[in-house]
Amino acid sequence: MTIFFSYAPAWVLAAYWIAVTLTVAYTLWKIASRKYLFSPYTIVIYTFAFALLVVAPFQYNDQAWQIISPALTAEGFAPYLDLSIGVNSMGFAMVIATLWFTESRKRERLAPPIVSKPPFIAITAVSSALIVGVVAFFGCLLVVGSIPLFGSRTVFNSHESLRPAYNFVNYLILFTTSVLVVWSFIAKSRKYALLVIVGLVCMLFTGGRTSFLSVAQLAILMWVYQRYQNRKGNGTWLILGSLSLLAVAGLFLASFRAGGEFQISGIIDDFLYGNTFSDVRDGAYVASGWDQRMASESLGGNTYLAGLMSFIPSSLSTFRETWSWGYFTTSNLFGWDNHYGFRGGWSLEMYMNFGPVGVIVAAIACGWLLGRLEAMFFSGVIREQGNWYPNAYLWSWLGYGMFTVLIASSATYNLYSLLGIVVLLRLLTLLRESMHNALGIHRRPNRDRTFV
Repeated sequence: MTIFFSYAPAWVLAAYWIAVTLTVAYTLWKIASRKYLFSPYTIVIYTFAFALLVVAPFQYNDQAWQIISPALTAEGFAPYLDLSIGVNSMGFAMVIATLWFTESRKRERLAPPIVSKPPFIAITAVSSALIVGVVAFFGCLLVVGSIPLFGSRTVFNSHESLRPAYNFVNYLILFTTSVLVVWSFIAKSRKYALLVIVGLVCMLFTGGRTSFLSVAQLAILMWVYQRYQNRKGNGTWLILGSLSLLAVAGLFLASFRAGGEFQISGIIDDFLYGNTFSDVRDGAYVASGWDQRMASESLGGNTYLAGLMSFIPSSLSTFRETWSWGYFTTSNLFGWDNHYGFRGGWSLEMYMNFGPVGVIVAAIACGWLLGRLEAMFFSGVIREQGNWYPNAYLWSWLGYGMFTVLIASSATYNLYSLLGIVVLLRLLTLLRESMHNALGIHRRPNRDRTFV
């Protein structure tokens, strides 16, 4: 860690300390002004802040690089780690500044109308879609004859024709399960508890951690804020403790997936040198390949264009096989196969495509989106509990989807999937309303019937 503070270029240290200062100041303002700290979006923000501002300076250490390959040493990658920390700090500082400005404005101007009559999406359509998604998920597993959690996470890479459908089904399960979790707490109903559990099991079976942990975090937040309604305190410490346990569970899942032995004593090493918070280190590794293979020549937006083309299977597009971020950062730069790709933090891909100007513009857009999302969460959950429905949660997903595309072009397929899912659920809702009207059934105006 001392290597970073002693030898990093001045511009990198300046960007780093500006990001630290803004993050601390924003946190203090949020606690003092909003009386809460955690939301689904601030968890994402603080997770990346931990990876960038706490973990990254420790990765000037051979142990962090030998996770990638035993032959790698920190000394050879120090200039690229400087670049990754500097670029990501610059972008993150701008995100925090814009988020703070946007969120602190008058909330009446920020929060869109959250009442929809008749409902935009019926909760019965959501639950039906989840059931279809679960059936399709297990159908995909039967086709490949393997469960990724107990085998290889990349098993679907060898089934090019099936992989887009599998990815869509995974996103359908994530979205519909999340909606049912929020609805269950708002309606104070256990009607869909079993279906939510089934959705969580499917997420575990994928072998990934992100989806499962994000839904678990959402459930914790909704439970705590509902528990502390009209009570003193805001449950911050309870949330922090619960999230810490979830982080340990995530490490256990990663260890189980890798076939290794989970040891409590290894948690700190895994945090500092492992793959859990390795975004910035991975970005440095990508930057090294970019320099050696392309002399750091601008990518000219090609990875983002490949992301926009993600509705085309990569097997049918040589452009996507060349420029899709996952392929570009593995097979094209390093000759790796059967790997999902390296993360580079929130700003590295934008920097490689559009330079510092692209980083600043994208960071402002990200901060604005996150500020809007925080305002809706504050209005719908913290200030007026139970009003994070009907429209607000849907807009939250769309806004967050646009944010993820800006920081990672590979997320474009998920945004397309979300738009397709919303259209599908809307059609199911309209069909349901038409059938009810034809049969003379009138919708009762209660929360059990509606969501968004």
